[in-house]
Amino acid sequence: MPCEAPRAPAANASACAAPELLPGALPADGRAYVEAVSAQISLVAVSDEILHCEDIRLKEKHLDRLLDLAYVKTLPLADEPPVIVTDLPRPDRSDKEP
Repeated sequence: MPCEAPRAPAANASACAAPELLPGALPADGRAYVEAVSAQISLVAVSDEILHCEDIRLKEKHLDRLLDLAYVKTLPLADEPPVIVTDLPRPDRSDKEP
């Protein structure tokens, strides 16, 4: 299934935009935004369409983002608060000239 490469925005984009897509109040954070979009369309179906697209650059970018989300951005948080060590000895820098 072919898909189109992204196009440059029209000179008068607001005249072409559907009224329901015009600027308004955005959700408070990224997760709320994704949930709002997901309530309207299937993000899995959109992702599948992108991965079956003929535009290799678009596919590579999308796959890279999916892998980033899967393995980098979703690292589990520890149940314990981070340990802050305040009594570490300072490095010896006496061998360096000022």
